[in-house]
This record gives sequence, C-alpha cells and structure tokens, in this order.
Amino acid sequence: PTMRRAVAISSAVVVLLGEVGMAATQHVPSHDARTRLIQVEAQTIPVTLREALGHPSGVEITCVIPQAPSRVWDVLSDYDHLEELVPFVTESRLIRQDGDTKILYQEGRGGLGIFRRHFSVTFRVHETPLREITFEAFEGDFKHFTGFWRIEGHAEGTQVHHRVDIEPTFYMPRWMMRIVVKHMLMHGIEAVIQRCLRLP
Repeated sequence: PTMRRAVAISSAVVVLLGEVGMAATQHVPSHDARTRLIQVEAQTIPVTLREALGHPSGVEITCVIPQAPSRVWDVLSDYDHLEELVPFVTESRLIRQDGDTKILYQEGRGGLGIFRRHFSVTFRVHETPLREITFEAFEGDFKHFTGFWRIEGHAEGTQVHHRVDIEPTFYMPRWMMRIVVKHMLMHGIEAVIQRCLRLP
C-alpha cells in the first residue's frame, strides 16, 4: 500500500506540473520529442530542449529569436529588472561590477508541491559583450548553480543557447529536480522571447 501511494503521488505531481506548465506558457503541442513550439506575439518559435545526463541536474535549450543580437543582449543583461522578466525570480540586484565581471544577488521561489521553497543565491557573472554571459553561484541555497547564455547572429535574427546546471543544498528527489529545471528554463526562455519581440 505504501508503494502504491508513493507511485500515485509521484504520478499526480507530474500530471499537475504538466497542466500548470501548459496553462502558464501556452505551448503549442510538441512536434517531436525534443522540440516545443512556443506561441508568442502571434509568432511560433521552436525551442529545442536537451537534458544533460549525470550529476548535477543540467538542461540546455536553443532557439532563434527574430530580433537583432544587440536587442537580445540588452534584455539578457538587464540584471536589475530580471524579476520583471523571469517568473520564478522575485528580486534581482546587481551588487557590484568590476569590468566585465559582475556580482548579482537574486531571490526567488521555485520547486513543486511540498518541495516548493524560497531561495536566495549570489552569482559571479562574466560578460563577453554581445556574445556570452556566464554565471556561477558562490553563495546561497545551492551546492552548484552554473550556466551560460550564448548568442550569435542568425539569418532569422539571433540564435540563443542557454544552459543551466543545478544542485540545491536542500533535499529534492533527483527526478523531480530535473522536471523543475526543465519547467524553469522553458518559462524563462519564453519570458525572454516575449520581451525581445515587444521591443520596437
């Protein structure tokens, strides 16, 4: 009976996450196992998602945004307003800057069900202007939190490649962490696309 209850709870959690994700992001049904079509501003944007194997939980996404690289860069590097852009971030503040290296503090709320919780994290951010933003947490609620945004010119606008690798200090089942990270990145990239497409 205990095993059946555990399986039932796990199944319900997965179904719930799927329903919330679809309702919040208005995804068009997937046309293959790794690509989702996101409908934004009357445009359909394919977003390819790949899950990295191993430890910690890693996910990367790739898409083409029909805006110039300079416009996409302006959106990604607007650190003091990321809480207006990324759904799971509630506060984002640039603490200090030394050339192309910046210290960024963020607070947010993420997770799933009873594993949903508030978090805070401080990143060391390094910029290669108009090409790459890398970030690595050195304080906060994560044992490991690294990633990057890479952009380059494309015939249809700007190709964006985003990766995140996360291991929290708090307990969360690994299968659930992978679901949460994928959910988080899909919401994040949709928010970036929306902001970019609304630029004049």
